[in-house]
Amino acid sequence: MGSQNKEYLHPAVYGCGLFILVNVGRLPELFPYLYDLKVGKISIALAITGVILSRYKTINKINNSPLSGLLLIFTLLVGITITFSIWKSHSLEFFQSSFLPVIIIFYLIIGTTKTIKEIQIYIYSLIVAAAILSYQTITLDWVGRLSVGTSYDPNDLALILVTILPLVIAAFITTKKITKIIMLTIIAVMVIAILLTASRGGFIGLLSVCIYLISTKFINYKGKSKKWLNKNLLIIPIIGIILWTLVPEQNQEQILSITNVESDYNLNDPAGRISIWGRGLEIFFENPYGVGIDTFHIAEGTISGRYQAPHNSLLQVAVEIGLAGLFIYLFIYKKSYKLLRQMINEKQIDNNINKSRNLYEIYSYALLGSLIGFFITSFFLSQAYAGVFYILLAIISSLSYLFINDYKIKLKSELLSSNNAK
Repeated sequence: MGSQNKEYLHPAVYGCGLFILVNVGRLPELFPYLYDLKVGKISIALAITGVILSRYKTINKINNSPLSGLLLIFTLLVGITITFSIWKSHSLEFFQSSFLPVIIIFYLIIGTTKTIKEIQIYIYSLIVAAAILSYQTITLDWVGRLSVGTSYDPNDLALILVTILPLVIAAFITTKKITKIIMLTIIAVMVIAILLTASRGGFIGLLSVCIYLISTKFINYKGKSKKWLNKNLLIIPIIGIILWTLVPEQNQEQILSITNVESDYNLNDPAGRISIWGRGLEIFFENPYGVGIDTFHIAEGTISGRYQAPHNSLLQVAVEIGLAGLFIYLFIYKKSYKLLRQMINEKQIDNNINKSRNLYEIYSYALLGSLIGFFITSFFLSQAYAGVFYILLAIISSLSYLFINDYKIKLKSELLSSNNAK
């Protein structure tokens, strides 16, 4: 089966998987004894060592991966803005410590993924990270808005969980009974953790993802086409309704306050999102080339004296990386959507379809749900450089690369069979 013939895993997969757990799951923050071990740096070193030891043509794979060029352009634009950043030392430090490691892992993932088994490892690494974060959240005292670690506030945590949730559902669909129970438990824990954050943006993202999944035409693991709306996935809203009743009334009121537009401080307070977005647009028009990565709050402070975050990832990119950066950032979304739709729309379902081809479509639907969840939830947050987003892009790009090569081999095989029959 083309790209599926090589069943052994690339040695870099272990380092990349560990990085996902560290970066998305924030393991050193949750388990302080890991902090001194520098597991983030160790994971990158392991992945790079795996590349060195492997005979796999990593560079060729990177050059041919669908999103590699766009990410390179975006990274170069980020680097260029550092040269005229309004706080050069801070932008450089953020680029080196936060942004660059994620970009390195992006290229390591797309450059070393040879089989769909490696895709599954990365997906399951995200699931484990989400499960750990969710478990840590629900074990806290259920008082106020909850979050874990030092990097994630309640809104950030909700973003991570909403983004990964469709991948857990894909795992639920594609696994056997015992693992289904485990995935169902993780889904329940994740949903209640999202509700405990009382994040209104997270709640909107959760609803959007659920609506998308329930209304989407889908195939099961055996290749039979059906709607997500079936006896299995009806469990999603049922779980949501049951878990909603378990959430403290204070959290319910915070989430439902989204419907009370007149009293929402975001609309009429100088510290609210609308005012921040207005000041952000003013900065953008005055600085169309950008003010430097992670400096929005500094630029905003020169106007309002408040030094606030943008609370919108698109505005964050526009102000910090400039118009060109925003264009590439949006084009990355468009290209990712196109790649996923290409895998979904291929007429590859027939009576003799094999299991691996089902996974292409299943994971494409799930990844599209994750992309939708991240876009909608991050619209209210400053998470343009979140690691989970670039890891998601790496998985999408790698899956598309495998699919394209697998499909070409399938066409060649059919052509050869046709010629032999003649």
